[in-house]
Amino acid sequence: MTIKTGYKATDKNIQCRGFRFVPGQWHELGNNDPLELCKNGFHYCEQPSGVWAYYTEPDTRVWKVEVEECIVSNDPGADAKSVCRKIRLVEEVQIAGYRNTGDRNTGNWNTGNGNTGNWNTGNGNSTNNSSGFFCVQEPTVKCFDEDSGLLREEFVKQFPEYYDLSVALLSETEIGFATYSRLPGITPEKLKTLHAKHIEGRKKSK
Repeated sequence: MTIKTGYKATDKNIQCRGFRFVPGQWHELGNNDPLELCKNGFHYCEQPSGVWAYYTEPDTRVWKVEVEECIVSNDPGADAKSVCRKIRLVEEVQIAGYRNTGDRNTGNWNTGNGNTGNWNTGNGNSTNNSSGFFCVQEPTVKCFDEDSGLLREEFVKQFPEYYDLSVALLSETEIGFATYSRLPGITPEKLKTLHAKHIEGRKKSK
C-alpha cells in the first residue's frame, strides 16, 4: 500500500471533531465504514497552509501526517482537502508567523518562503494569492484555463457558484451545465472533461 504525506490540524488536545489522535500511532477507519470526502474518513491537506481554511482557533496545532487508502482531491489551491482510511501523525509543525507554514514570511497564510503578502504558495512575493516567484502584482483568476480578468476576491463575489461546482466535482454524478453556465470560459465540453479527469484521478489514487 502506498503511503502518502500531508498535513492535518487538530485542537490543542490533539483532537479533531471529537476524535483524539495519538502521535506516532496509526488510526484506521472501520472496514465497514464507507470512505467519502467531506463526510467520512480522516481528512488532510497536501499543502501545510491548507489547514487554515478549516481551523481558525489560535491554539490550533498542525501536524505532518502519513496516510494510506486515500481519495485525493484534484482541486487547485492550498486549501484542497483529501480523505483517507488510515492516518498517522508523524510530527508537529512549528509555525513561524501568523498562519504561515513557510520560512521568513511576514504576511499571513503563506505556504512559500519570504512572502510579505497573503495566501501565497510561491516564494518572495510581495502581493496576494500568487503561486509564482517574486511577484508584486496580484494575479487575476483563471477559470477553465481562461483569464477572467478578476482578482480572487472579485471573482468569488461575482461567481459564488464556483464553490458548489468544486463540491460537485467530488461526486461521480453527472453535473448539469446550466447551473454553472455563468462561469468564465466554461463550455459543456470543458465541464465534462474536467469532471472526467477528477474521477480518473480519484481512481488512480486508490
